[in-house]
Amino acid sequence: MAEIYAFGMPIYQRADLDFDAPLGRYSPGRSVNFGNNAWALNPYYVVTLYPAKRFETSWRVHYLWNSTNHAPPVDTGDNNTQAGQAVHFNATASWEIVKNVYVGANGYYLKQITDARTNGIAVPNAREQIGGIGPGAVVNRGKWYFFVNAYHEVGAENISEGNKLVLRVEKVF
Repeated sequence: MAEIYAFGMPIYQRADLDFDAPLGRYSPGRSVNFGNNAWALNPYYVVTLYPAKRFETSWRVHYLWNSTNHAPPVDTGDNNTQAGQAVHFNATASWEIVKNVYVGANGYYLKQITDARTNGIAVPNAREQIGGIGPGAVVNRGKWYFFVNAYHEVGAENISEGNKLVLRVEKVF
């Protein structure tokens, strides 16, 4: 992460390339699997700003590409499937209320930009879109991070919409 200053404000940024490998139990004979039998590449860019003491805002934009699953669940009757490509975005603004405890607002937006494909043919009128906004908190205890975020989803297209509670624990190695 590179630190730079603009208008006297520290700005941190990084670029990253995440990928998902087709690991986990997968069986074309099952409708529900832990694995998805496809690769995914998910590069992103993130920038974090500190406009005031104890206040931060972070913005992250992703591009998502998925490979073809050449053995989809048998009950679909398909020979292959490929999820569409998407762009998604996450943002937070938080205040450090006490040392290593942050509260604030967060949100996300996802827009599928290419059609999913089944047997090599585009699936029309099925591109997904959704956004969410709500409160969140982060507690840092050394190398452990504990996140809780609540979202109210809006603008859904071809995907269910509702309220979501996300609890996440991370450990830095």
